[in-house]
Amino acid sequence: MKQWIYIANWKMNVTPKMAIGWYANIDDIQNTIKDYQAYCIICPSFVCIPLLSHHISPDTICLGGQDCSIYASGAYTGEVDAYSLQQVGCHYCIVGHYERRSLFGETDADVTQKIQNLYAANIIPIVCIGTVQKELATIYTLLSHQLHFLSLVPAGASLYIAYEPVYAIGTNNIPLTPELKEIFDWLRRYVAHQAPTIQVYFIYGGSVHPNTIGELKSIPGIDGFLIGSASNSWVSLKKIIIG
Repeated sequence: MKQWIYIANWKMNVTPKMAIGWYANIDDIQNTIKDYQAYCIICPSFVCIPLLSHHISPDTICLGGQDCSIYASGAYTGEVDAYSLQQVGCHYCIVGHYERRSLFGETDADVTQKIQNLYAANIIPIVCIGTVQKELATIYTLLSHQLHFLSLVPAGASLYIAYEPVYAIGTNNIPLTPELKEIFDWLRRYVAHQAPTIQVYFIYGGSVHPNTIGELKSIPGIDGFLIGSASNSWVSLKKIIIG
């Protein structure tokens, strides 16, 4: 049985009380993860991370941040640095999500700095890449720009690359299977050429839910999934894991 990776991005939809309630299902969560050999990473809001770190074991579920600051420390009101995330139990952190790029103006240079900060804090980055374009040649050109950071990844490091076609985020409209297969084939070849010494896991994100997971799991080259609203409920996430 293949070990799929499931990354739950709770965004700003799960409050601390809701997060604790999510773990009322801990026995079922542990049994399902074991039975299906799932590897689960939960990325709650910053305020939920310390609460959840007391309720879960990294042997069952790992914790991740949804973002980190470009700054390592200092007088930057409202920012959260990578070292703080590491100290409250995060092993992973999402950076470069389309919502951060489009709503908050984050650039590829910002994402690169965050990746460097995460490695310095011994946190594995989950780097989101994606475009609004649908023409493959244009997609490859734009993705190659977003992947310029690869030359700075330490040799032997682990990295998660999450491809999200922007038009699929929250729309229930995933790309066609042949298109995704070609894109993930290209990603694997490109990354292997640019950074042959690192361990990379390739993730798909965008309208991942129980109705689409069967088709998505049939696509070669995908190691796991970045899941938005469908991960807010354990009932829904469980359907994705067993689907």
